[in-house]
Amino acid sequence: MRNTKETMKRTVIFLFAVVFGGMLAAQTRFTVGDLTYEVLSEEDNSVEVRNCIYYAISVNIPPTVTNDGTTYSVKAIGDSAFYNHFSLDTVTIPEGVTNIGYKAFSGCSALTSVTIPESVTAIEGFAFYYCSSLTCITIPDGVITVGYKAFGNCSSLTSVTVGDNVRTIGDNAFEGCVGLTSVTIPDGVTAIGEFAFSDCRSLASVTIGKGVMAVERFAFFYCSGLTSVVLPEGVTDIGERAFSGCFGLTSVVSFAHVPPELGNDCFTGVNTKDCSLIVPCDDQTAYQTSDWSEWFETDNMTGSYYAEISATISDGETYTEYGFSESQSGTYTRTVANTGECDSTIVLHLSVNVSLSAVGTNESDIMLYPNPAKDFVRLERGEATDRMQVVLFDINGRMVREYVFPQGQRNLEINLCGLPAGLYSVKAGNTSRKLIVE
Repeated sequence: MRNTKETMKRTVIFLFAVVFGGMLAAQTRFTVGDLTYEVLSEEDNSVEVRNCIYYAISVNIPPTVTNDGTTYSVKAIGDSAFYNHFSLDTVTIPEGVTNIGYKAFSGCSALTSVTIPESVTAIEGFAFYYCSSLTCITIPDGVITVGYKAFGNCSSLTSVTVGDNVRTIGDNAFEGCVGLTSVTIPDGVTAIGEFAFSDCRSLASVTIGKGVMAVERFAFFYCSGLTSVVLPEGVTDIGERAFSGCFGLTSVVSFAHVPPELGNDCFTGVNTKDCSLIVPCDDQTAYQTSDWSEWFETDNMTGSYYAEISATISDGETYTEYGFSESQSGTYTRTVANTGECDSTIVLHLSVNVSLSAVGTNESDIMLYPNPAKDFVRLERGEATDRMQVVLFDINGRMVREYVFPQGQRNLEINLCGLPAGLYSVKAGNTSRKLIVE
């Protein structure tokens, strides 16, 4: 009899705990409009977004939300909050959000545009995985970590801007972004993770910041369109197969005075007989007697003094110093022969200031639409003749985008992702047009 009473007592306590616990959990979540929130802290009245109605197309997450008379600040996008919301097209994340959770937008295959505020410090693993319609992304300066496969298999992604304060690009972060054409890794990044940019087949150029010390294994595996790589002075290790399958690679520049350690099969598939290796002038012997000599022909190893120059000229002027003769914005390289020592390689980053008051509207040369534009603008020229440089300038005359009209091509799409709203100038060849970005 005693055992029966004890059993009944425990059962009542258990049922009370389940019911009370369920009521308490229910009170921590609430729904306003299309979004469900969960309270993170009652002390500072903060919440995270936990879910969204499945058929939402465009979502503008508010910075604050009110429930039962209490106003909460939205501080995070929770794990899997928008997971596999196939109809979601655009989303705006408000200032104040600090974390984008694990699988937050994973599988949102229709998502074309997302605004990430400066307040975000972490983009967790799989956050935008398989967002196959996302065309560009700006990772703001506040972000410190880009997680595992955060943007993996975003197959339409062509442009990535990485914030200056990012320290780690996680493993597989951009793996399978087959449309990505260029990426600049800022000086604050210290390590490029394993498989970080593997299978980015359209990636033609990569600028690796001065803070990078290690390029991990398979980091640029099968980037078959990659033609040149510049390794900063601080790199000490290049992992296994880091550049394996980069069949188009023709130039490797290493600023490291001590040859970086090379992992197994580091350059497998690269035609290293025709690929040049440029190293610091005083360190040629060190490279020729290291593992690098197993990959690069001695005759293709050259020493060079290296200098980078940034210059700005006015529209119509020509930059003529150091043997250059350039009148259009762009990056130019020139080798200056020195007597009795290594040649000097000079890289010129040239900007051309364009006054918007002088911008013409010669519609017979080029059409620009839509205008105003938001995510992209298309250019169409009457005759697809020679290769043509296309440059986008802001209202202060600073170059913000640069493209090329290939020979024989009449149409070109310019990605406007990450540009603030305002007035811009598009210069294509000798023709300039005004553009309004919304």
